[in-house]
Amino acid sequence: MKLEKQVCSLELAKKLKEAGVKQRGCFTWVQDSDTEKYKLESFSTQFHGAVHNYYAMGYDGSDGITRKAQKGAGKMFPAFTVAELGELLPAFIGIGEKKNKKKFKLYIAKNENDEWFIEYQEWSLKVIDNYEYAY
Repeated sequence: MKLEKQVCSLELAKKLKEAGVKQRGCFTWVQDSDTEKYKLESFSTQFHGAVHNYYAMGYDGSDGITRKAQKGAGKMFPAFTVAELGELLPAFIGIGEKKNKKKFKLYIAKNENDEWFIEYQEWSLKVIDNYEYAY
C-alpha cells in the first residue's frame, strides 16, 4: 500500500493545524518553494537530510513549519498516520452541565463491509448491589 494511503491528506493536515492539533508526526507534507507542490517525507529523511536542525529553524512542534533558513524549502504539515490520529482521540468525552452531563465512550470497529468506523457512544453506569456496570 502506498504511503499516501496510510497518512492523512494534505487538506486534512492543514485543517488539523487550524484546529490547534499539536504538529508532531512521523511523516510530513513538505512544500517545494519553487514549484509550490507538496510531497510526502518521513521525519528521519527530513531530519537527517534536508532539515539539519528543526529548532534552529523555528520548529517548536506547535504549528506548520516554515523552513526559511533552507533554500528551496517551504511550509510543512505533519501527515499523521492512522495510529497517530487514534492517539489524539480522547477515550471519553462529556457533554452538558455537571448534574446532567452525558458521557460518551470511544468505539472503534469494522462493519460488515470490512470498513473501519469510529464513533462515540453514550456510556452510562448502573449500580446494582453496590457494583457499577457499564451499559
